Amino acid sequence: AATTLWAALSPQFERRGGLDLEDCRIAAPWSQDDPRRGVRDYALDPDSAVALWTISERLIAKAAPARHRVIGS
Repeated sequence: AATTLWAALSPQFERRGGLDLEDCRIAAPWSQDDPRRGVRDYALDPDSAVALWTISERLIAKAAPARHRVIGS
């Protein structure tokens, strides 16, 4: 929770997005030296981000009508 609060309240992040954070710091790239920490290459890939966004939009569009049904109709 500390990292979430730090990200939300720190003036360091005003008008700055798209960062990966961990343990109250900007995450370094992943390395085999410390495999439990860091940002993997695939998480920074713009093509993967576009693909994930597209899939997410499709899934939301399929789920949205079911959520907005009126009870008793």
